[in-house]
This record gives sequence, structure tokens and C-alpha cells, in this order.
Amino acid sequence: MMLRNWLLLGTAILSLVQVGCAQGTRYPLRLYDFDERQLLEKATTVVVAKTVGFEWEAASQSIHWSKQYGVQSARLVKVKLSVEQVIRGSAEGAEMTAYYWAPEYYTNGSSLHLPMQGERAVHYFVTDQGVLRYVTDLVRSTSPVFTGYHHQPPKARGTGAEAKIAAVLLTPGEGTDIAMLVTNLSTATGGALQLVGYVGTLPLLAALADNPVEEIRWEACVEFYRGSFEGHDGCIDKLASEAVEHGRKAELLRLQSQRMRGNQAFRQAFLSDPFRTAKQYAVLPGDSGIADFLNMLTQHPDKGIADRAREALRTCCRNGPA
Repeated sequence: MMLRNWLLLGTAILSLVQVGCAQGTRYPLRLYDFDERQLLEKATTVVVAKTVGFEWEAASQSIHWSKQYGVQSARLVKVKLSVEQVIRGSAEGAEMTAYYWAPEYYTNGSSLHLPMQGERAVHYFVTDQGVLRYVTDLVRSTSPVFTGYHHQPPKARGTGAEAKIAAVLLTPGEGTDIAMLVTNLSTATGGALQLVGYVGTLPLLAALADNPVEEIRWEACVEFYRGSFEGHDGCIDKLASEAVEHGRKAELLRLQSQRMRGNQAFRQAFLSDPFRTAKQYAVLPGDSGIADFLNMLTQHPDKGIADRAREALRTCCRNGPA
């Protein structure tokens, strides 16, 4: 009887190994280091969805990737999602499943993608052998959403997928966790900038700066400064008295002092070499990024900077945003 039990156990283990090997062959690793714009470019299906379940599959494999040298192995994960908005492609029904290799054993890493129950995000997929796969394995192939649930797609500044995603990232919806949104506003703003640049992100952030909630208003104003929206961070001064009332006097004085020094340095650098400065600040690729930054500066309250930006736009970046 003992021998029979050991044989059965051995057979079960062998079956698991065979299943794991089969899955490893079916789902080859997709190791890419992409930002939001690159994820969107590669994705054939993009949805806003909430993670409602996940399963760690039997398949596991060792990892040797120079960009994530702290990860030793990965395990296949099946993720179940509740779809809230389809941005690209299609979704059959209100739920969908997708697969990716998640870090299993690791000592360190950056932007690692671990399944999280209840997380809301923009998910970027490709279809591989009839199933949905995340564009990348190991690292995030999502843009986390900290603005709550949107019963209707938020108003976007454009019709493209980039504008729709940026609106989701920066427009509060139902059940917004204010503390979570405020804490992660820099992350959300950075994602929007990569997708729609300064010109596209500016009105979304401006709407947050007019939000009824004081914490959101103040953090949005700070983000104008922190995100290098040159010439558009004056709301920090407009909210000065309110900031003092809410115990932010020390932070206010520090920001105002830093802005004064930063504005002087920026003015000197930009007027001296507008193209070089715009290239350093650009977040969109190529000439589009330069044109995007210069377009934002045409609305700068400093007339010298605004005029110089208009002049620079007339001599460069023909394919940039108007």
C-alpha cells in the first residue's frame, strides 16, 4: 500500500511538471521595458477594468533579464477582470481573463507586476494563440487608476485612445479615495504626460485645481510646479491663504521660494536656447515633444517667454501639435 501511494504521488508530481512545461511552451516570455505610450502602441486590446480574481498556475520558469536582475523566477498567472470601459478592441461580456508571467522569487525590482485583488487599472493586451496576454511580463502592463469608478467614460480632450486614457487617469469618478488620489497624483500625471503631453494634460490638471475638495485642489497646484508646467503654476499663489488655513504655511513658503529661483533659471535658459530647453523638457517623442512644450509656453504669463515660444514654433516642428 505504501509503495502504491508513493507511485501515485510521483505520477501526480510528474503530471504537474508536464502541465507546467506545456504552459511554458504555450506562453513564451514577453520581456519589454515600455512606458505608457509604448504599451498603447503595442496593444491590440485596451480596457479599463477591476481585478476581481486571479490564479497562480502550475507553470514556473527561471528568469535572466538584465533590466530586472533581481528576479530569479516567474510563475504564470491567470487574471479575471471586470470590464468598465473598452478603449481599444472589444470585450466579450462584462468579464475577461488574461495571462502573464508574474515575478515569483525576487530580491528587488522596479515596476514589478503582481496581481492585486480589487485593483482598478488600464490594461494593455495582445492576443496570443487565442488568449489575451499582457503586452509585457514581469513588469507592469497597466496604468493604475486612482480616480475611482466611471459610470460613463470621462470627457476626453480628443478622440484618440491616448486622450481617453489620460481622462480616466485624471478625472475623479464614483467612490474616489481622496487620500489615494492625492498620494498618487504624480504617477497619474506622469502617465497622462507620456500619452498626451503638456497641452493635453494641462486642462485635466486645471480641472483638478478647481476641485471642491481642498486636498485635491492643493495637490493639483503643486503638481503644476512639480510636473514642469512652466508658467501654469500660479494657482499656488492664489491658494496661499487657503493653504495657510489648512496648516500648509511651511510647504507654501518653501514652494514659493523654489519657484522664484526656478523661474529665473528657466527664463534665462529658454531665452538663450529655446530649442535645446524644449528638447530637455519634452515628454512626447521627437519633434512632437518639442512642439508640445513650446505650445504650452505660448500661454506663459511672461510675454518674453511666450513670444520666444511662438517664434520657435514658426521655425521648427512642422509635424508637432497645433
